[in-house]
Amino acid sequence: MSCENLIMHPLRSDHTNTLVHATSPYLLQHAGNPVHWQQYGPDAFELARQEDKPLLISIGYAACHWCHVMEHESFENQKVADFMNEKFICVKVDREELPHVDHYYMSACQVISGQGGWPLNMFVTADGKPFTGGTYYPPKPGYGRPSWMDVLAFVSDVWKNRREEVLEQADKLSAHVHQSQASLLTLKPESVADGSDTEKIFRHLMSQADEVNGGWGGAPKFPAAMVLQFLIREEWFRPDDQVRKHVQKTLRHMHYGGIWDQLGGGFCRYTVDASWLIPHFEKMLYDNALLLETYALAYGRWQDPEDLEVLNGILAFANRELVAPGGGYFASLDADAEGEEGRYYVWTNEEIESLLADDAVWFKKRFQVSEDGNWEGRNILHRNHPGGKSPSSPGQEAAMAALLQARSERVKPALDDKILVSWNGLFLHAMLVAYRATRRADLLQATLDHTKALLEHCHVDGILYHVWCKGQVTVPANLDDHAALIRLLLALFGETGNKYWYDQALSLAEFAVGHFSDPESPLFYDHLPMESLPVRTREVFDYAQPSGNALFAQSAFTLYLYSGEQRWLDLHHQLTSAMQTGMERFPQACGQWLQAAQPLQHPVAELVTAGPEARSLLAECHAEWYPLLISLPVCDRSLENMPFSTDRFDDNVTRIFLCKDHQCAAPVSTVSEYAKLLKAF
Repeated sequence: MSCENLIMHPLRSDHTNTLVHATSPYLLQHAGNPVHWQQYGPDAFELARQEDKPLLISIGYAACHWCHVMEHESFENQKVADFMNEKFICVKVDREELPHVDHYYMSACQVISGQGGWPLNMFVTADGKPFTGGTYYPPKPGYGRPSWMDVLAFVSDVWKNRREEVLEQADKLSAHVHQSQASLLTLKPESVADGSDTEKIFRHLMSQADEVNGGWGGAPKFPAAMVLQFLIREEWFRPDDQVRKHVQKTLRHMHYGGIWDQLGGGFCRYTVDASWLIPHFEKMLYDNALLLETYALAYGRWQDPEDLEVLNGILAFANRELVAPGGGYFASLDADAEGEEGRYYVWTNEEIESLLADDAVWFKKRFQVSEDGNWEGRNILHRNHPGGKSPSSPGQEAAMAALLQARSERVKPALDDKILVSWNGLFLHAMLVAYRATRRADLLQATLDHTKALLEHCHVDGILYHVWCKGQVTVPANLDDHAALIRLLLALFGETGNKYWYDQALSLAEFAVGHFSDPESPLFYDHLPMESLPVRTREVFDYAQPSGNALFAQSAFTLYLYSGEQRWLDLHHQLTSAMQTGMERFPQACGQWLQAAQPLQHPVAELVTAGPEARSLLAECHAEWYPLLISLPVCDRSLENMPFSTDRFDDNVTRIFLCKDHQCAAPVSTVSEYAKLLKAF
């Protein structure tokens, strides 16, 4: 199967660019440009061959501030567009729609310049090989960069007059990217189960921690959600005050900072400073998914009401701003409104005083509002660092509601209404983790409803699709989609005992093994074959999102426990062992991998509730938190042939079965007895 065979890309007319036929909000943003943009696909590359032109592949996403800036400065300029149309075949790519295309060309950009980002603008031969490129270019030379017209003129000249050099450069660059994809870090399989390496990783992470602001690194600063999740779990097995305090400090500082929307909930993508104050204002579903799971784990672990406040705030934001009427969650909110980054979220001192009257005094102290502001004359709302005094008022709830209402009447940031399977898989799994931490039945029901909608719309005629937008599915699903959805489906099976979810997960896992595996590597490819990509890519590290390989490793272990089939345990060992060196050297980029490897270091609790009241008893058992837990409620005899649940159902009584570290305790009947077993076992 090929991705390209399942996507239609009409050729451009002389008067409109083909993006008018797209469903992607990002591509539609460029449909009115005078640039003759093409959608990515075989037609664009064939056109480049016919016209003997290089391709300009310009990649971005709807919530990207600098993508909008470059569009306004250059792509809306008729003179610039005329030159682009004359000299190049211009292709626009939504990186969220085609992440593997973005990954390949971003890898090439990083080889050329040592850096990356969006917008990404790469110049490419008709066989898909990049030969030069970069990120944002201004309309006039500045920021240490040439102007966009200078870049276009240079590339056009070398294509015309130094073609052999260009083709040689393209071959070398493509070979370099291919080599970097092939030279993945591996180590002998048995080393991952030793245990000493995890201790070394644990210490390495803490040695790099920002002791002042929490988190890791300086500016720009990203929430390291997957690393925090690993540490929350790991600290249970290796109690350590330094680790616990650092994790809790990080959670509090993010919650109190400008990266958190103090009025409406939800996290922005990152901050441009080290203290979490000044965000890049785009709000992405995947960031909020990863942080929802992080705060849910923290609340389950420590029962801190501030973690619950954030958990509820993320859910409120997503259900107010991102939920789709037909089920699932949309992708993101733009950073810009009214042509200004952050305009929707910031306040002048006068606006606060006018809207809140007498309540303005305490509100300004609590949220650090000043006459001069803290960002371009306006105020990003934030609170004193934990430990400082933040005065509140009995009228706080009403004041917050008044400001939120006033904000809702402003021009809102653009909504990217793509529904991406991988991001929804992350968010719905996080919602299940939140359900376990809070035991709110509505969260379980919402997860079930959204997952049913996702499968109904995105799993068509046996094919899983990556994108559902405006009533259409586009782009066959990649490894990330399969891995995130498989993990979600297995978690739903573990909460409901409904074998439908297990069967769906198993079918998708079999497909992934059959279509994404690489006979020359233990790690899986990211995507189905594409003729226009010279290299079939794999993203092995956990950067902004978890690696599909890491998520699949976690699910392989779960499949082994449920099925008893050795092949799934072998796959788990194969994947985690292949990344052992990566985990040791770059633990901050391996947060999901570190979690995937934890079952090799620590006992996994296997919890089965069996009997007529199995589901309700399982919900009660979630009051007892354990970092590595696989559960299953057995409500009837339909699961008798599964090793995980054989001979456990009884029509007359509901019992709790707990196994851990290859040994099982005698069944018990109450949660208090289960709690004692869990602590002592």
